[in-house]
This record gives sequence, structure tokens and C-alpha cells, in this order.
Amino acid sequence: MAQASVVTDQVFEARIAKKLKLRKVELTALVLVAQNEGLTAAQLAVALAFTPANMAAWIDRLVRAGLVDRERHLNDGRALHIRTTAEGRALVERATKEISEGEAQALSGLTHVERLMLMELLHKVAACRLTR
Repeated sequence: MAQASVVTDQVFEARIAKKLKLRKVELTALVLVAQNEGLTAAQLAVALAFTPANMAAWIDRLVRAGLVDRERHLNDGRALHIRTTAEGRALVERATKEISEGEAQALSGLTHVERLMLMELLHKVAACRLTR
């Protein structure tokens, strides 16, 4: 798996870190928020296996960059929900396109069926992390 991650790391470095100036954790958090608008910092911390303090620092960075906003819950003023801004949603779309193109290039030696099998297996690996 370490050898395979070299390929994906190269795709990320070339297409996201250099072009879009994002770190992996920033993009991952941004994508999770975009897909789950209204998520709380605590929920995001659990999803990323971060401490609440570390998650708050990363969210602060995304807020300062204008990519997400915090909103008070209508019924519970203590709860803050995180939402992507228009700029954040546009960045997620661009990053998704960049990664898809980069992965297609990097995996061009695999057949379509092999790529589907790889994605299925990687989803299973990811699910193992969440349950252990």
C-alpha cells in the first residue's frame, strides 16, 4: 500500500498542493463539509480522527481563507454548523476535477474493470478505518 500511495501522493502534490495551495487535510475537510452542509466541528473531528482542538484550528484556517463559514444553530445558540462558501464549493469542484484527471492519468495502465475493482477495495479499506 505504501508503494501505491506514492502514486496518489504525486497526483495530489502536482494537482492540488501546487496548483490550488491546499493541504490534504484542508481538502478532505472541505469536501466533507461540502457533502454534509451543516456538520458540526465535533462531527468533522470524529470523521477525520482529530481532536476537537486540532479540528478547530483547521476550521479557523478554512474560515480565514473564505472557504467555509460557521453558523449558529437556530434552536441551540451554542451549536455551530459549518457550511462551505461559494468560493469553497467552487474549489471543491475544481479539486475534484483535478484529482479525477490526475488519477485517470496515473491509473491508465489499468483496465476499466481493474479501476472499478481498485475503487471498491479502497472503499473497503477506508471503511475498516472508521470501524476500528
